[in-house]
Amino acid sequence: MLWGNIVLAFLVFFLVAHLLDGELSASKFNSTRELAGFIMFPLLSIAGLLLAIWKPLWGGLIVITAMLVTYVLMPELISNVYTGSVVIAGVLYVMSGREKMQSQNKVLKNQSNT
Repeated sequence: MLWGNIVLAFLVFFLVAHLLDGELSASKFNSTRELAGFIMFPLLSIAGLLLAIWKPLWGGLIVITAMLVTYVLMPELISNVYTGSVVIAGVLYVMSGREKMQSQNKVLKNQSNT
C-alpha cells in the first residue's frame, strides 16, 4: 500500500505541475497515439491507483492494463524506471487483493463448517 501511495502522489504531483505550467493542451499532442498514451499513463494509471486504495485487486488490474497499453503505444517507455514503478505498484496491489480474497474465503469456509 505504501509503494502505491508514493507512486500515486508522484504521478498526481507531476500531472498538476504540468497542468499549472500550461504544458498540457490538445495542441501539444502530435498524434492520437500520443493522446491515447496520455490517457493510459498517467490518467488511467492514477484512477487505478486511487481505486486500489478501496479495491486493490481491481485497481491493480486497471493499472497493469493501462501500463501494458501504454507500452504497446509507446515502446520507448518500457525501459523507463518511473513507468516501471507504476507497474510494480499495480502488481503489488493485485497480490494484496488476491491475498485478501483468499483470507475472506477461508473465513467463510470456517464459518460454514461450524
